[in-house]
Amino acid sequence: GAGRASGLSYARYQISLPPGHRQSQIEWPGPGGADPARTFAVVSAEPLSEAAFRASVAAAPNLNAGHRVAGVFVHGYNNTFQESLFRLAQLVGDSGYGGAPVLFSWPSQGELKGYIADREGVTVSRDGLAHVLDELTNLPGVERVGLMGHSMGGWLTAEALRQLRLTHHDRTLARLLPVVLAAPDIDIDVFRSQVAVIGRLDPPLTVFVSKDDQALAVSARVTGAGHRIGNLDVNDPQVQQAARQYGVNVIDITDLESPDAIRHSRYVGAYKLLLEIARSADQQPQANPLRGAGAFVLDSVGAIVSPLTGASLADSGTSLVDTAARRR
Repeated sequence: GAGRASGLSYARYQISLPPGHRQSQIEWPGPGGADPARTFAVVSAEPLSEAAFRASVAAAPNLNAGHRVAGVFVHGYNNTFQESLFRLAQLVGDSGYGGAPVLFSWPSQGELKGYIADREGVTVSRDGLAHVLDELTNLPGVERVGLMGHSMGGWLTAEALRQLRLTHHDRTLARLLPVVLAAPDIDIDVFRSQVAVIGRLDPPLTVFVSKDDQALAVSARVTGAGHRIGNLDVNDPQVQQAARQYGVNVIDITDLESPDAIRHSRYVGAYKLLLEIARSADQQPQANPLRGAGAFVLDSVGAIVSPLTGASLADSGTSLVDTAARRR
């Protein structure tokens, strides 16, 4: 639900994707309910204690098959719990992700008019996300934790990183790689203050932007700001200079197709790049195409074209999803 809980709750879900699943899409159940042959379906749902949650992640089949990484997804504004759960299952299914996927769900109202309430919902969830990240990075068998925050969840992600740095959880931050903010709904000056505290990450903090993201354009009007971080123009020399200054990768994904009409969810098509970054962190960090901070452009198939001039320091399946929710 959309209510705010006083603390975290945990669960483990098994989600099935239909045999005819199309990449980047969610085949939603219709009025007749879920049909595993045609739609996404919840196969099982099990509430967990915090200790059982940790044990479930540590015992994930992929984790014990040699993929020593957990991946945390933080959803965005106007997303219900079911939408967020199915979106993570879609990302895992399409990418062939080899680790233990975890959804961090914060109390979104799940409706367009709930923007202000959602801003309060992410604010109340900062301690919870920081706690979950700290717990995951200290699990036996987990070598690192990938982290992606979308939209307003990007603001929550950046705030949790800032909080971890301020409370001297440097070991936790060192094990968070890669960290990706997809279409983050963050004020430019707020972002500057966040990354100034967080410091440089290795590989660099990565930000996906789209100049024509309509949701962020609305957010800019609602908040009275000219731009949000997620709709910056990477061709702007000031953006390129800031990327170098703060040690951040800014990647324009405007050429990717978006599964939504408001062009706010293009990140779902960038999983190839995400996997490339993740694999380089495990095997050959020096081969990471985004190891040097700067501004980049992604082409229509999700591959890096090249760093912008002067902007870079370097040229049907089943998914098991654990959740940590600050919802009631």
